[in-house]
Amino acid sequence: MPEPRNRNIFLAIFGLLFAIGTGLAVWRGPREGAEGWVDQVLSIWGELAPLAAVAIVGAAFLTEIVRWIMVIAGWLEEKLERTREARRAEGRAEGRAEGIEQGIERGIKQGIEQGIEQGIEQGIEQGIERADRDWEDWSRRRESALDRGEPFAEPPPSRFRNGTRR
Repeated sequence: MPEPRNRNIFLAIFGLLFAIGTGLAVWRGPREGAEGWVDQVLSIWGELAPLAAVAIVGAAFLTEIVRWIMVIAGWLEEKLERTREARRAEGRAEGRAEGIEQGIERGIKQGIEQGIEQGIEQGIEQGIERADRDWEDWSRRRESALDRGEPFAEPPPSRFRNGTRR
């Protein structure tokens, strides 16, 4: 027994073909020689028997065509969905790659900024340590000169840096 969907398609096509054939048979009218209305109706019905056979064969043929069209349409729809999913996956991959690239650029920029900040902090710390050492060395030399009773004329470190006056 055919599937209900195919059976419904078959019945719809058969009904349409049979109705068209019946309409044409009635429009053409009864055969020559049919004298009463009964003869006229029977002559029209006599044409409907071969018409029914043609409508059945035509409906079966057209039902198969419709079924194959539906199968092909389903296959094309699946293929289209696979293509769409592949495109979506490509888009997601490109988005991830672009995001990673932007993240790397942002990370490098932040790293440079942090490096600069840390370098400044380290430079300040080293400068303070150096200034403290310079003062401690100067103070030691001054106290040593005073302990030996020698005059000490060296200016404090804050006035000189690397041998140049500030």
